[in-house]
Amino acid sequence: MSIRSPRDVPLIYVYRILSRLYFHLPILFVFFYERGLDIFRLELLLAAYGLTICLAVGPAGRLGRVLPQKGVIATGEVLKAAGLGMIVAFAVASPLPAPLAADGGFWWLLAAQIAGGIGYALAQGTDSALLRSLHGDDEVIAYRTHESRTASLIFLAVLVAGTAGSVLYRFAPELPFLAALAAALVSAIAILMVSTPAAPAQTAASPGATASPAPATSVPGEAGWMAYYVLMRAFALAAFVGFLPALFFLTLKVDLYWFGLVLSLFNLAAFLSARYAPTVMDRIGARAITVAMPAIGLVSLILFATASENLIAGLVAITALGFATGGIRPVTMANLNRLPMAAPARARLIGRMERWYGLTNAAVLAIGGWCLAAYGFVPLMSGVAVLFAALVLAYALAGEQLMGRGTERRAA
Repeated sequence: MSIRSPRDVPLIYVYRILSRLYFHLPILFVFFYERGLDIFRLELLLAAYGLTICLAVGPAGRLGRVLPQKGVIATGEVLKAAGLGMIVAFAVASPLPAPLAADGGFWWLLAAQIAGGIGYALAQGTDSALLRSLHGDDEVIAYRTHESRTASLIFLAVLVAGTAGSVLYRFAPELPFLAALAAALVSAIAILMVSTPAAPAQTAASPGATASPAPATSVPGEAGWMAYYVLMRAFALAAFVGFLPALFFLTLKVDLYWFGLVLSLFNLAAFLSARYAPTVMDRIGARAITVAMPAIGLVSLILFATASENLIAGLVAITALGFATGGIRPVTMANLNRLPMAAPARARLIGRMERWYGLTNAAVLAIGGWCLAAYGFVPLMSGVAVLFAALVLAYALAGEQLMGRGTERRAA
């Protein structure tokens, strides 16, 4: 089987870039904080997004049985736009410094986060399944190349949008959210232009789909890659979205004109990591890269915990965190593609990965938010570093039981 239309894969590129133009992401913490939310409730709002992703996987699968994959993705983007629109309405209704969030505004913002989380759950993973469906069983290398390239471009898009969003925020608080809203709607149009079959039976590849029975036994290696994906992304992205803005904005008092650029160091490093991690893996092996990337992530967390008053150390740490995070998705997807799994089983596994990622990310944000409010940034990051180190050690000790025998040979 070959690619159905020469324009289909480029449209996936266009969709992935547009859908990740998160102009609002770097200033989300600042936006909530400046409108009267205390740190704990602020972190709860951020955690609600991840928890919603976890809970929305089931409905995402059911929707995938009545809509084609591109319809599921487009629906997700519209819901993301709706959540952003609610935040825009809140920004207009509560100009600074009026702290409406201290009253009923919190619940409005919570509803906005839930709408955005449901939208993300519908789109995330389904776009990978759609990209995979555009390639035949004999085109695994081509799929892996496109997955890696789009993953790196995603981080580049987040980098550019985040930097621009911080500047837009200085002109008007609602502008970054409006820009992200527009990008989400245009991305929905782009994905609907992909020429895929309309048969609902083929949409089981969306996260949480259950169109065919699950295999009686798991495939060796799938548990290891799921744990790797969940552990690395949950801790790194919780720190990036929920904790590092507190360091750079509240402690180091970085000006908003530079704030987005500072946080975008994460995305620049993640872009490079996503672009080259699969190539590095081919040279050093899958086992080696599963050691190297958590090690870099741990060094980053330790740097944050021990040098939080030093801007240079903070910049080095956030860059290291980006290098540790960016390659996680393409490396994981490349190795899942090598496992002897049918497409529906692989799609269900991706759904479980996203569900556990959302749950773990929400837990880290919620518990971390309480620690940040009660004890401060340094104790928080010290605890996060110790917990992450313990989990990485447990993962390493599991070894062959998690990764499955022969993984290293397949990756070489």
